[in-house]
Amino acid sequence: MSGKLFKLKEWITIPEVAKHLTIVLGEPVEEHDVLRLALDRHLVLSVILIEPVHGRVGWYIRMGKAMTHYVGLGKNFQPKSLHERPYGDESPLADEIRKGLETGDIQQLMPNVIHPQRSSLFNRSPEGSESLIPDDWMVIEFTDRFPLLTGIHDLPLLGGELNEIETQYQKLTGGKMNRFLADVKPIVVKGFDEDKSPYYYILHGHAEDVLDHQDVEEPRDKKENFFPLYNLPMSSQLVVRTSELRKFESEIADKNLSGELQKKERNNLHNIIGGLLEMLRNKGEKQESIIVSLINEHKDVSGMSDRNLQQVFAAANKAIKGG
Repeated sequence: MSGKLFKLKEWITIPEVAKHLTIVLGEPVEEHDVLRLALDRHLVLSVILIEPVHGRVGWYIRMGKAMTHYVGLGKNFQPKSLHERPYGDESPLADEIRKGLETGDIQQLMPNVIHPQRSSLFNRSPEGSESLIPDDWMVIEFTDRFPLLTGIHDLPLLGGELNEIETQYQKLTGGKMNRFLADVKPIVVKGFDEDKSPYYYILHGHAEDVLDHQDVEEPRDKKENFFPLYNLPMSSQLVVRTSELRKFESEIADKNLSGELQKKERNNLHNIIGGLLEMLRNKGEKQESIIVSLINEHKDVSGMSDRNLQQVFAAANKAIKGG
């Protein structure tokens, strides 16, 4: 896919990306290669949310100002607000939480704060060592707002979306899931406001989706009525923005150009060395004596070994003769 039509599209699907890169790179590119590029942070994947889904909105905030609000998920996945304290507080958990975890009434604790560089915080024990982190670091604190989302959003690979992409990759390649990635994490998506500042959403379902209408607490929009989603919606579709694809192609082109320049510079150096050797030979110097003199006078300099000088001089003599 190329030309005017490609430039007009905002995004293309994963199979289309594979076909496009096959042409651009001049070698076969499969769908699993595209997923691997995303997992290795060379290419940003996005998701099209075709049907509306709730998202708990979050923003960057200084770590010292963040409040961690823990929500417990029960056996029926109905969330229950449990505990709130400053981010990094190592004080003991409330008795209600400890008992719930011991009896199994609480299946999982969900904090509302994540650290972008340590996204495993989703499954981190609340008694961890977060307080040792400098106060001025930035974290993402999620609010109590759950707007409906549709359209295209980027995948930051902070939560369950990383697991989902890795699972798809392993299925396509016949591999096995990493045990760490098998941990349950909610799906996070990313967007930008008008000032290009990033904001994030943890995708959520609503209690009305799994409970009878009369069992849903009032008011309907209270945070206890929402529960996190651990898989991308069935109706969603993985895509790549064409702007991201062009950025990736530009980076590849820059790397190729850098390699070509290095090769050209190496050839130039061989030509210079070959020319100097030829001048010395015309004055009666022998190559063997030149090598001995270089080793004796510069024995502590890197590269001044008999073997290396023999190889460099051979390449230089070939280059100056047009070989």
